[in-house]
Amino acid sequence: MMLNFKPFTLSLRDRTLVLDRPQIMGIVNVTPDSFYSASRTFDVDSLEKKVEQMVSEGVDIFDIGAYSTRQGADDVSPEEELRRLQRGMEVVKRMAPNIPVSIDTFRANVARTCVEEMGADIVNDVSGGTLDADMAVYFDAHAWHSCHYAAVHRLSRWRGCRCGWRLEGEDGALP
Repeated sequence: MMLNFKPFTLSLRDRTLVLDRPQIMGIVNVTPDSFYSASRTFDVDSLEKKVEQMVSEGVDIFDIGAYSTRQGADDVSPEEELRRLQRGMEVVKRMAPNIPVSIDTFRANVARTCVEEMGADIVNDVSGGTLDADMAVYFDAHAWHSCHYAAVHRLSRWRGCRCGWRLEGEDGALP
């Protein structure tokens, strides 16, 4: 038994996720330039292999990301991010329909489409809601009935680079 672990549940769109132990989240990056090269699954074949491997290893939740926040990564349009997420969602939903899916985005319109049209269960916002003011508006007004929102906290602030973001410490130095 884990000390200080208090079980709880999350009501998802069509099921309840019982969190009575730590969960294994399988990270699926549908981008060609993720910071961790082994996680890159850009085509359908590599996606299917990655999902099959993660299911056999006991994944509890999938997290699909389509916008690399790696230093120096290229900017990706919302349309391209959605196209990539759709490909990932289709493979995961087809191969592991009973496993909850989180999508990793900081854009409210991308989150809305993934929740309302693709069936995402959780939105994982790496900006903590600071890069798109509409994210909080959307979740406050619409999404709480069917989706959970993870606002990732960061001690650094974002600063522009090729991809539009760069982590910067409080003293202006890069971590």
